[in-house]
Amino acid sequence: MKTSLLPALMEILNGSPESIILESVIEGMAQYYSANLARHTGGQSPLGYDINEETKYKLKHAWKR
Repeated sequence: MKTSLLPALMEILNGSPESIILESVIEGMAQYYSANLARHTGGQSPLGYDINEETKYKLKHAWKR
């Protein structure tokens, strides 16, 4: 079986003009991903979770062994 390694990547955001643009692009992509995911899932909570009054996820029940 062949194993592949994925190198870790890290963005260096140091306050330079380039890092400001990079941070904006990363945040925009994250917002798009979240909105697009909600569109495809119907905005439902993940399996096993409910959304409480503060729109935070909480477990529906505790898993028993």
